[in-house]
Amino acid sequence: MPRLTPALSLITIAALAGCAEFPQRPDAATRLDTSPLVFQNRAQDAAYLTEQADTLKQMAQDLRRKSTLRGAAAGAVIGCGLGVLTANGAERCLIGAAAGGLVGAAAGNKAGQRDVTRRLDAATPDMLMRSLRTTQDHMDRMNLSLPQVLAQQDAELAQLQAAHEKGEINQAAYDDGINSIRQSRADIAEVLTMSQQQIETSHAHIQKAIDQGQKGLDGHLQAAQLLQADVYSARSGITLL
Repeated sequence: MPRLTPALSLITIAALAGCAEFPQRPDAATRLDTSPLVFQNRAQDAAYLTEQADTLKQMAQDLRRKSTLRGAAAGAVIGCGLGVLTANGAERCLIGAAAGGLVGAAAGNKAGQRDVTRRLDAATPDMLMRSLRTTQDHMDRMNLSLPQVLAQQDAELAQLQAAHEKGEINQAAYDDGINSIRQSRADIAEVLTMSQQQIETSHAHIQKAIDQGQKGLDGHLQAAQLLQADVYSARSGITLL
């Protein structure tokens, strides 16, 4: 019986090989492009891009706030103490103060207020640069996603048109497919436009600070310009239906 083991193993391998899937022909993937699963995947890709755009808008709003180069509320940071007002500490303090309802609270004497404001103003350019870099990194990722989603949607539009002309889908299904893509593009374009406006305001704030004599902001201004150009380019690449 032991001598039969190799033979049985070969028979088993042959049987399993007969069940294996062979590579599809090159045209197989094309035929599958119209399957519901593929359309669903494309819709998920578009939804993810919309989430990316919404995140960009929130980051742009935060960037605009930081671009004022002063505390969200000078009175609120008095209670934090001078020791924590480093680049990281000041930001944490402001967040905690806002969460605790302390915004606008006045404490300490006038001399203390001047010291805190001076420390805070020294920290905020670092916060602003971190915000610029983080937003740019996110925009870079969006620049990878956006062309892919637009290309997928263009392919879907062509397939919808061909299927409609051949009578494979009715008018209602065709209209639903077109409207879904139209709305997706409009939503992304709107969010990018809003983000661009926020970044333009940030750029103006930085330029104003430079004009008023604040030093060390040339890199911030350049980063804002690059980010603004990237967002504008992304928005310009979207063709609305």
